[in-house]
Amino acid sequence: MEGGASTFTGIGAVTAVPAFAMALGSAAISAGEPSERLEVRLQHFSAGLLIGAVITNIFPLLRERLISKGVGGHKEVHWNNLLAGFLGFTFALMLMYGVKGLGLEEEEVQEVQDAEDKDGGPSVCDSQAMLEWRQSSWNSSKVGSMRSVEQLSKASDLVSPLLLPPHPGAAVPSGLEKRNIHHAVARLHAHASALALLVEEDEVDREAVDEEVHGIDFLLDAARRSCRKASPVQRSTAQRLREHAAELAEDIAQARVLDDLHAIDKQLKVIADTLRHIHSHVDHGVFRRWRPLPCRERTAQHPQ
Repeated sequence: MEGGASTFTGIGAVTAVPAFAMALGSAAISAGEPSERLEVRLQHFSAGLLIGAVITNIFPLLRERLISKGVGGHKEVHWNNLLAGFLGFTFALMLMYGVKGLGLEEEEVQEVQDAEDKDGGPSVCDSQAMLEWRQSSWNSSKVGSMRSVEQLSKASDLVSPLLLPPHPGAAVPSGLEKRNIHHAVARLHAHASALALLVEEDEVDREAVDEEVHGIDFLLDAARRSCRKASPVQRSTAQRLREHAAELAEDIAQARVLDDLHAIDKQLKVIADTLRHIHSHVDHGVFRRWRPLPCRERTAQHPQ
């Protein structure tokens, strides 16, 4: 009985020493805060050392205590010793991979929650992430392109601070409008930063830059319309939009049946004129808040 107890204690000590060493290593990594790449490499290196130690050192030592020759030369397995070794090895792996991973996950979730509480909503992606999203949307299929257009169209109800109130009697924005203002400026800043990254490349992608510029133009128009509180599209304007939309579809259908490049380019100019006409109707509106200042106020503000 005493021999069995000493054997059990010896096996526990042999397996506990690597576990304690790995716990010290995890504490050192937490205190030093190395880069994620270096941390991953250290984890793989320590895993290799652990596997090598188990195969070359620990397992041969334990084998003598786990398996012995019984009566008649038959091998006899000591299940208590085997269970102790298995529990010790599992505990070492949990300390090595589990505790550190759970700590990092909790820190990331807490950082995201703190950022959302501070900004009053989800944080806006940085310029590099915006650039990668724009490049992926350009190289994706038609479905991906439609999704990117839908995401950009969500900015149509934003309020922008790009234009200051023209007179002291202007309405003061509410809390929700202020959050929309910050969000609109953040989106414009992210797209502008992505455009700056695009043009810094050695080989500038003309198509990606043009798509980014049109996206910024749309966000700016939508924000200005929301800031000016443009009235809804009137019935007469809607009827003209339907007519011009049908005309645009007909112009595009004519371009699809052409084979000569010169004829296609000429037809594309017609399509561009129709599209600009449609844009003029969409951007037109009666702005209730914004109006020309009276001549007396202008004279008072800018005395001769």
